Amino acid sequence: MHCKKQLTSKGPGRIRNANNSSYSDESNMVSDPDGRVTQTLVQGFRVLQAFTASEPSLTLGQVAYRTGLDCGSAFHLVQTLVMLGYVERISGSKQFRLTLKPLELGFHAIVQNPEWFCFRPGIDNGSRQLNSCSLSELTGNKCSLSELVDKSK
Repeated sequence: MHCKKQLTSKGPGRIRNANNSSYSDESNMVSDPDGRVTQTLVQGFRVLQAFTASEPSLTLGQVAYRTGLDCGSAFHLVQTLVMLGYVERISGSKQFRLTLKPLELGFHAIVQNPEWFCFRPGIDNGSRQLNSCSLSELTGNKCSLSELVDKSK
């Protein structure tokens, strides 16, 4: 699937993809009446979200198709994400995949908000209330382990 053949314009505000279905390129925009949202950042997150468990590696054409972006925008966003370490090119192919770096964002959120992962009594099949949680963080080639303990119990 080549990027140049992937998307073709069909009138103002309409795009026709390779399987001949069309959608509005305005669907790629986030409603922002106050002008506070950076659409490029929104598009960058859509690129990250294009990679899924069922399709963890994608070509630029597939990224463009899944995000509704033109090939040039998809190229620049993917290259930026590669430079930042969030996406990597698979050696010897034209495909890209996520790295583990996006997990850092989630890890920091978990550490700052451990209550998000509190369980009700009985959920662990032993009817015991959980009072600790272990999390590990991969940084480069090192893995650090953090244990959150609720000492009030």
